[in-house]
Amino acid sequence: MVQCISILITIFEPSLVKHESTIELMDDAWMELMLSMEEIPQHRAIARHVAKLAILTHSCRWTDPMQRPGYMARCPLKSIPHTATEKHPQWCTTLEQNWESIVKEYKKLASHNLQSFSDVGSGERGSGHDDHKVVTGTSWKEYVLFGTGAKNSDADAPLTKGLLRKHVPDAVSLAEQGGGEVIFSR
Repeated sequence: MVQCISILITIFEPSLVKHESTIELMDDAWMELMLSMEEIPQHRAIARHVAKLAILTHSCRWTDPMQRPGYMARCPLKSIPHTATEKHPQWCTTLEQNWESIVKEYKKLASHNLQSFSDVGSGERGSGHDDHKVVTGTSWKEYVLFGTGAKNSDADAPLTKGLLRKHVPDAVSLAEQGGGEVIFSR
């Protein structure tokens, strides 16, 4: 793969490297190489180096070596370290205004129901089997509020769940239909 990319960079004229079909080909090649390196935890530094090379040669659409997953390289959004507060959707402000109450619910849940928090990627709840690949520490746990493995009641976190249902209904709906989870994470 590395040799193929090197050959493509070498043989194409600089103007061709900017051609849409070449960029798509290079995006795919860089992505495959980066993802194959990322599969093995000891090779993740190499994966970041591969992404840096892709950016330096201007032969992909990545703008930051930490963009993940690789297929998002086709996304038209610019990679930036943060988004200005005034550009946040209204639901962010609502959750921020209620952060102390949300943390209080989380702490109560964590102190009384720690066994309800499962290890990330453990597969205990029927989804997220590969999530452990992003965990580099020893213990990352999560509690599902909405989605596979969630309780069918709002009694566990009534304020938090109520805020999410009211202000972020699309995320709740998506999670309830199997498109991911809304979680507490620790």
